[in-house]
Amino acid sequence: MARPRILAADHDPEVRRHLPLLIGGRFSSNLLLRYPAPFLGVIATGLGTSVGVMGLALSAGEFAGLAAPAVGRAADRRGARTAMSVGLSLVTVGALMAAAAPVVVVFAVAMVVVQLSKVSFDAATTSWIADRVPFRRRAEVTGLVETSWALALLVGIPSLGLLVDRAGWRWGFVVIAVLCGLAAVGVRRRIPPSTGHGGGELHPDALLDEALGGPAGPAVTAAVADAPPAEPGRAWWRMPARSALTLACVALLMGAVQLVVVVEGVWFEDAFGFSTARIGGAVLFIGIAELIGSLGSSRLTDRVGKRRSMVLGALVMMPAMASLGLVGSHAAVGIAVVAVGTLGFEYALVSAFPLVAELDTAARGTMFTFMLAAGTAMRGVADAVGATLYDRGGIGVVGLTSAALVAVVLVLLAVVVREPVRA
Repeated sequence: MARPRILAADHDPEVRRHLPLLIGGRFSSNLLLRYPAPFLGVIATGLGTSVGVMGLALSAGEFAGLAAPAVGRAADRRGARTAMSVGLSLVTVGALMAAAAPVVVVFAVAMVVVQLSKVSFDAATTSWIADRVPFRRRAEVTGLVETSWALALLVGIPSLGLLVDRAGWRWGFVVIAVLCGLAAVGVRRRIPPSTGHGGGELHPDALLDEALGGPAGPAVTAAVADAPPAEPGRAWWRMPARSALTLACVALLMGAVQLVVVVEGVWFEDAFGFSTARIGGAVLFIGIAELIGSLGSSRLTDRVGKRRSMVLGALVMMPAMASLGLVGSHAAVGIAVVAVGTLGFEYALVSAFPLVAELDTAARGTMFTFMLAAGTAMRGVADAVGATLYDRGGIGVVGLTSAALVAVVLVLLAVVVREPVRA
C-alpha cells in the first residue's frame, strides 16, 4: 500500500520530503508559546506573583519581537537551514530557562529569548517555502504548516495539563525543551544547506515557474542559478505605505485574538470553576477550531483569494468576540464562542501569510519578520491590556475591545490591502 501524502505529488519533491520535519519543528516551538496562557494562574502562584504581573512578563517577551526585522535580515543572509536550526536551539535554551526560573523576572527574560529565537525559525521556514512554492498554490502549503499552531493546542496543551496536575508547571517547559532540541537536530541533519542565491535559498525551477507560468529550460535555470544574491529588503521607514498598512492589518488581527487568549484560562476558572486539567480539556475544542481554520485555508484560500479569505475570517471572528460577555455561567456556550472566534482568526491569519511573503520577494524573511515585529508588539500590548481589562471589567469588556480591533482590520482590508497578480 502506498504511503499517504500530506501534500499533492506535483509539488517540489524537496518540499514534500521535508514538510513533516518543518511541521514538527513548528509544533514544538508553538507549544512553548501556547503553554503559559492556559496555566497562567498556576504559574503565577508558583512564582509568587499575580495574574496581572504574569501578563506583564509575557508582554516583555512579546515586545522582544520588535527586534524581529534584524533577526529576519540575518536569516536572509545566512540561509534557511542555519536560521532554522539556530532558532530552534535557542528556543530550547529559553524553555529550560523558564523551567528553572526562581522569580518572575527570570521568567520574563526566558520569554524574551524564546520570542527572538522563534522569530528566526518561523521567518526562515516561511522564506524557505515561499522560494519553492508558486504564489498561486502557496496557501496549500502554508496552511498545512500552520496546522502545527492548532495541533499545539489540540494535542500538546491537554497532554501538558495532565503533566502539570501531577508534576507541576515546570515539567511542562522541560518536555517542550526536549521536543525543540530534537527538532533542531533534525533540521540540521536533514535540510540541505543554502544553495546560494541569497539567504532565501531560491529554488530556480520554482522561481521561474512562478514568474513564467511554466517549467523553465535548463539554460534559463542555469542562468538564474548563477545570478548574484538578492539585495536584502528596505528598512521599515522606507516601505511603501500600502505594505506597511498590510502588515498593520495582520498585527491588529493578532492583537485582537491575544486579548482573549491571555485571559481565557483564568476566565474558565472564574466563570465555570474549571480545574487545571479541565482547562486543558476545554482547549481541545478550541484546538479543533484552529485546525479547521488552518486546513480550511490550505484547501480554500488559493481558490477564494487571499484577501477575500482574510475578510471572511474577520467577519466570523468579530461577532464571536463581541458576544463573550453574554455567555454568563454556561461553560459549553463559552467554549463554543471562543472556538468560533478562533476559527475565524486562524483562517484569516494563515490566508495572510502568502500576501506578506509577496510584499518584497527579494527579502521574504525580512518582510515576514516585519510582520512578526508588528504582531508581537500588538500581542505584547494585548497581554498587558487584556489582563488589566479582565481584572477591572471581566470578559465582556475584553471581548468588545477585541471586536473593535477586528472592525478596524475589516476597514483596512476594504480600503488598503490588495492581492498581487501572479500566475
